Amino acid sequence: MIDYNLFVAPLEKQGYSDQKIASMLSSVTCGDILASDIENFLSDQGLAKRNPITGSWQGSLISLMEQGGDIGEGLEELFSHLNKPRSVCIETSKHPWAEKAGILLTALFIGSHISESQLNEIYEMAGGKLHPQGVTEESIASSRASHQSIETQNKRVRDIESILEEIRSRFIFPSIGSGATPDQVRESIKQGL
Repeated sequence: MIDYNLFVAPLEKQGYSDQKIASMLSSVTCGDILASDIENFLSDQGLAKRNPITGSWQGSLISLMEQGGDIGEGLEELFSHLNKPRSVCIETSKHPWAEKAGILLTALFIGSHISESQLNEIYEMAGGKLHPQGVTEESIASSRASHQSIETQNKRVRDIESILEEIRSRFIFPSIGSGATPDQVRESIKQGL
């Protein structure tokens, strides 16, 4: 069960639909990926590496990026991020990078630009997915319904407890110093309610 307060409510407050929330939560990882780890991975896998003289990127993913389109734009954003001197990680455990990375990796895998083992290795760098089975709109709706049911039950309990407090303050506490017997207190409660 997806924790409503922790995962769903903050995204609902931002106005996202259940479909968008499910997509976003499906892509969140347990941790972030270090920029150095992804650079080493891309180089070791022969997907992209920096030219030792010019420092520019080269490889199959760079060629793919230059073709443009959605994958090209995603790769451009990734390599632009990796080129920033202050970039130490890719925040795949947070939005918006979690979803951007998820969309890019899925597109690269579906397009046969990376293998399933490469895809899994990238997610392993981030400690795996937070929700490995994915998140559906149905699980979002179920989480919300469960939360609402608990809130309704909690309100019912609070309402009953408030009746108890009213009985204590109106009948029990005043009767303690009055010398009334328990039967007299019971009778006054029955008549007073």
